Amino acid sequence: MNLMSLFNEPKIIAVISDINQGKSMVGYYLIKELSSNAKFSLFTYGLRVKIGETTQINSLNELEQIRNSVIVLDEFTTLLNVEERVYKNQV
Repeated sequence: MNLMSLFNEPKIIAVISDINQGKSMVGYYLIKELSSNAKFSLFTYGLRVKIGETTQINSLNELEQIRNSVIVLDEFTTLLNVEERVYKNQV
């Protein structure tokens, strides 16, 4: 399967596994491969190292405004802040 064929239409792709199993590295790999094959707007949350031409987001409100872009979310649960009741109601 060609990696680029995964990105031929809008969709949600999730990488789920236990702690320290390489999920972040998969994100970095996808960014690197996509960047070498296509031009696109990239938004990230939670990645420790900025890679390429990325725009880092810091809130759920920012995420909701993004359109026609690739979005890589690492440590997604911290973005949702599910421990705070105010944020729980927004989600």
